[in-house]
Amino acid sequence: MQVKEHPAAAEHRAKIALIQPCQITDQESLDGATVVLKQVNARLKELEAELKSFTEPHREAEAKVRSWFRPGIDAGKELVTLLKGKIGAYHLEQQRLQTAALAAAAEQFKAGQVESGTTALAAVPEAPTASKGVGVRMVEKFRIVNPDLVPREACSPDESKIKALRALGSEVPGVEFYQDTQVAVRLK
Repeated sequence: MQVKEHPAAAEHRAKIALIQPCQITDQESLDGATVVLKQVNARLKELEAELKSFTEPHREAEAKVRSWFRPGIDAGKELVTLLKGKIGAYHLEQQRLQTAALAAAAEQFKAGQVESGTTALAAVPEAPTASKGVGVRMVEKFRIVNPDLVPREACSPDESKIKALRALGSEVPGVEFYQDTQVAVRLK
């Protein structure tokens, strides 16, 4: 499928080709660039409004369809989470029982009670068998309970805190500050 372009694409590319080699060298060229910038920005606003006139009805229809499906999807996701939790809890409990039974058998063997150790070893529950299409694996996760004790090398710089320190006039080790420009365009 070949997609056509809006005529504004060719219009803007032609302006790019004209402006690319130009340099702003004096007030007159700066004023000219400002005029063109405002014109292009106004044209972009027109294009965005035109685009919105085409897409807004589709978005409203999509929102209605999504609102119809959303409760079923949300309830389904809740059910998936519930089932995964129950399956995971079962596997964890079986692993705990298996570990406890193996420890008990090991204690029997350490105490020299080979017969009762063998009996205890035979009583160790088997690991749950994997169901087709559903895999369970144990993963290690973490939760930070005391941020002050986390090693510095495990922390990330916080941009808002760095800016706050700079606003107070503080130097921030390991951070280089530099000047950049931002150009804003107002149409009115």
